[in-house]
Amino acid sequence: AGRSAKARKSAQSHTGALIGDFETMRTQVEDAGAIVVSTMDEVMDLVEILQRFPVPPIKGPAILTASGAYVGLTNDFAEEIGLEIPELEPATLKKIADVLPSYGNYGNPLDTTAGFTPPMLPGVTRTLIDDPNVGMLFISFPTNTPAPIKGFNEGMAHSPKPKVMVALGDTWKLGPDVEAAIKESSAVFSRSSDRMLRAIALYTRYGRLLARTRVTETAPTIGGLPQLGKGAQPEWLGKQVLAAANIRVPDGALAHTAEEAATVAKRIGYPVALKAQAAALSHKTEAGGVALNLKDESALRDAWDTIMQNVRRAAPGVSLDGALVERMSSRGVELMVGAKRDPAWGTVLLLGLGGIWVEALGDVQMLPGSADAAQVIDALGRLRSKKLLDGVRGAPPADVDAVVQTVLAIGGLMRAVPEIIEIDVNPLMVHAKGKGATALDALIVTA
Repeated sequence: AGRSAKARKSAQSHTGALIGDFETMRTQVEDAGAIVVSTMDEVMDLVEILQRFPVPPIKGPAILTASGAYVGLTNDFAEEIGLEIPELEPATLKKIADVLPSYGNYGNPLDTTAGFTPPMLPGVTRTLIDDPNVGMLFISFPTNTPAPIKGFNEGMAHSPKPKVMVALGDTWKLGPDVEAAIKESSAVFSRSSDRMLRAIALYTRYGRLLARTRVTETAPTIGGLPQLGKGAQPEWLGKQVLAAANIRVPDGALAHTAEEAATVAKRIGYPVALKAQAAALSHKTEAGGVALNLKDESALRDAWDTIMQNVRRAAPGVSLDGALVERMSSRGVELMVGAKRDPAWGTVLLLGLGGIWVEALGDVQMLPGSADAAQVIDALGRLRSKKLLDGVRGAPPADVDAVVQTVLAIGGLMRAVPEIIEIDVNPLMVHAKGKGATALDALIVTA
C-alpha cells in the first residue's frame, strides 16, 4: 500500500515508516530482485505460477488461442501492461503452417483459426513451446470438452518451460471429464485470461530482474568540487559541481555588476542569457529574474537593470550573489535528470521529459542510484515521450549516449558527495546525435 495520497495518509498511524515514498521503495526493491504486485488477485495468481514453476523465465510467452479477435485484443492488452511477446522463429511458423489450415495468418499470439481439429493441437503446442525465442506457454482457449485440453497436455508434457492454461468463460461449470483433463495437466489453470496475462507480465519481469547482472557500487573520485553550504545551492555553484563531474554546462560566469556581465558576454559571444542568482531564489523566472537571447551589449545592460528591479520587487528580502551570464544553447529535446537520497531507501535517479512538461505531464521514470547504462536506456524506452528522442517532424535523432552519460555522472556524484541529498537538472538540453547534452539549469540541495 501507499501509491495514493489517501493510502499514505492512512499509513502514517502504523506502517508509515515502512512505506515512505512508494515509487522510491518500488525502484529499490525491484533492483534488489523482488517483484512488487498491486492487487490481491496478482498476489494469488503470481504465487500460483511460482509454486508450480519457481524459476521465472526471462523471455516472454508464446500465446495460443482460437480467435483472431483475441489476438488483436491480447496485443493491445500486452502493450498496456508491459508484457513482451516475442516473435517466433521462421522454422516454427513453417511447422505450424504445415499443420493448421492454409488460410491462417500465423504469428505470436497464434490463432489456430476455426478450421482446427483436436488432432492438430498436440503438434502445434509442441512446436510453440519448443521455440527458442519463448520462455513459457500461455493457452487461452474456449472449451467445454476434454479433447482440446488433452491435446495441449500431450503437446507440452515434455517441456520444463512454465505453462498456463485458461478455459474462457468463467460463468459456466466445466464437466467432470474436463476437470479430470485439467487435473492431469502440467499447466497452471485459470478461468480469466486478463488476470493470468497480468500475472505473466509480472512473472517474466521478475525473471529479468533476477537475471540482471549487478555491479558493485563504487564512489568515483571527483576533483575540483567547490565548497558547498547547507540547503539549496545557487545555480552558478550547482553548475560548478556538474562541471567537475564532467557534465556539460553552458559557457559563462557569475557577474556582480553590469560591467562584469558585459565583459563575460564579450568573451563567450552573443546571444547570451542573464539569470539572477541566489540560493533563496529557486523560481527565478517567476520573479522576473531571467532574460534570454540578449543579442548585444546594449540589450544586456538594459536586461541587467530590469531583472535586478524585478527581483527586488518580487523577493525584497533576497540578497543576490549577482547574475549568471551564459552563452545561449542550441535547441534540442528538453529532458529532466535528477537524483534524491531517501533516508529510508537510499538514492534513486529520475529521468523524464523536462522543461515545463515535468509537472504538467509527469512523464518520469525512476532508477536505482547504482543504475548502469542498460538500465538508463531501458528507462528512456519506457517514457511516453520517447519518440521525441528518435526525431519527429524533421528533427534529427537526439544524442541518447550523452543522456546516458549524464545520468550515470549524476549517480556517481550522489555516491561521491554524501552530503548532497537532491540534484535537479531541468532542462537538460539534448542536442542532435553526436552533439552532446547541456545542463541549462541546476539545483543542488545538501543536508
